[in-house]
Amino acid sequence: HFHCLAPLLVPAARPATTSGLPRPAGAEGRRALAMAAMGAEDAVAVEEDDQGTPAKRPRLFTQEEVESIVSKALESRATEAVPMLLREDFTPNDPVHGLMHLPNLVKLFVDTSIFQRMRHIKQLAMCSYVYPGATHNRFGHSIGTCYLAYKLVKGLRHRQPELGITSRDLLCVTLAGLCHDLGHPCYSHMFE
Repeated sequence: HFHCLAPLLVPAARPATTSGLPRPAGAEGRRALAMAAMGAEDAVAVEEDDQGTPAKRPRLFTQEEVESIVSKALESRATEAVPMLLREDFTPNDPVHGLMHLPNLVKLFVDTSIFQRMRHIKQLAMCSYVYPGATHNRFGHSIGTCYLAYKLVKGLRHRQPELGITSRDLLCVTLAGLCHDLGHPCYSHMFE
């Protein structure tokens, strides 16, 4: 898990850009994240410059320090209590994705009459008259979209913690995927 934090240990050589614009803060952003996790007093090394005046510069972390920071962050994340509406207790079964583990908040939306009406709106309109297997409805499609959105953002949150994706962000994207078809009437794409 620590191979992505290697830029914290050794300063990265950055090639000059032809446009003169600064490069994105990849390694520097991860270094700043580690410094913030350690605390401001631990993250700055004070050295003297050529004139003997103290100069502050970001300090480099050893492999052990990086592992310690990451393990502390993972432990704190694992011991946090998960709110009831964020627990993945809603598990609809899908023919494509199998059992989909979604937060309980999704069930509150699915159980409304407005969402349930999408069981009767076909995703492919009249295609089932030509292709008998094309019987998908907007209800199943919306839950599948919700699951894929949830899985995507949850994966980004886990693999790229420097993005700072919060539980609120995760739920907003999940609910956007769930509710994206709520305004569709029957045969809506044919009317377009």
